[in-house]
Amino acid sequence: MRRENSLMSCRNLVRLIFASTVCIEIFKVLYLHSKIQDNSAEVVDHPLISTTKNLRQERRGEERKGDRDRIPVFYNLFVKHKRDISRVTDIVSEQKALLQPYHKPFFIQSMGAVQLNISDAIFLEHRPKGTEILTLHSLWNFCRDNKQVEKVVYLHPKGSFHPSELNENLRKFLTAGALSEECASVDDACNVCSSRFSPLPNPHTPGNMWLARCDYIRQLIDPIDFEQDMNSFQSSCMKRDTPWCDGRGRHSAEHWVHSHPSVKPCDLYKNPKYVWNYEGVPPNGSLVDKELAPAPRFDLMQYILPDVCPLNGLFLDQRLYEYWELYGSNPDQSWWGWNYLKTNRSFILLGEKRFEYLSRAKDCWKMTTKNGTVVRTNH
Repeated sequence: MRRENSLMSCRNLVRLIFASTVCIEIFKVLYLHSKIQDNSAEVVDHPLISTTKNLRQERRGEERKGDRDRIPVFYNLFVKHKRDISRVTDIVSEQKALLQPYHKPFFIQSMGAVQLNISDAIFLEHRPKGTEILTLHSLWNFCRDNKQVEKVVYLHPKGSFHPSELNENLRKFLTAGALSEECASVDDACNVCSSRFSPLPNPHTPGNMWLARCDYIRQLIDPIDFEQDMNSFQSSCMKRDTPWCDGRGRHSAEHWVHSHPSVKPCDLYKNPKYVWNYEGVPPNGSLVDKELAPAPRFDLMQYILPDVCPLNGLFLDQRLYEYWELYGSNPDQSWWGWNYLKTNRSFILLGEKRFEYLSRAKDCWKMTTKNGTVVRTNH
């Protein structure tokens, strides 16, 4: 009997010691976990905590990698009349057919007479009136709030407002570039990629569809403020009746993404027959003849359209003045324009014709007030 009691006492003692040991270990785990949670400067290793911590880090790493692998698309959707619903829906379907698995989420800023029912999309909002500035503003805010996202795409259904063969061809041409594998794979050497970049009459992608790196987008002015800033410029380089030449008014939306001095544009279309505007867009918007390259890829003279915005964008000081007024800074030595833009008014050879632009426009100068100093510069 005494032996049985002794055995039971021993067993109870073993259980008590085991339970105490478990409690102590649990207490250690909880204590050390709280130290890690509180971001303690003291580094403490424990097998359980280290494993849990590593699993969490791996999970967070996978989430961040997933965000980097995804390229959100921001789509500016406009429907003018209810009778346009079928036609615009077909345009959206045409463009969405080019999306790759990594092009997600697909955000839509809807405007106009009606909000379409688009599958596999996230509607930001619908407004009866508005411009693409609203969608660009959402894209800009997204990049600022989601620093783990590397790239974004901007698209719109060009031709939804003015249906034409020219707009249809340009829309297909631009969409193919913005959603291309080449643009999706750009590294730090390029921060804005599109089918075509043009330095004239202002740096822009004609038609305004592109992929951009979010770390670059975060440096830009809010698109809403950008339009106001461009409209406030006072310069004889800018003619009040030609806002499309300078990137003012509603045309500021097209100029915005290339407006910063740190822009590193690249484009895809190898054929110099199309440089900007509409002339030379390949039939049916075909982008077969493509190769990713830094832009501008052609000589400056090839971008001149003699009957559209002569002189605009040709001169170095005009571009530098705009950078300074918008961002208060100058480009670094890697900027595309230093040895590219003109510093004097020489005769311009274009094909077999000579155009003396000096006789076709007034001297272009910039007047601005910086620290109370009025500056006037002639080319």
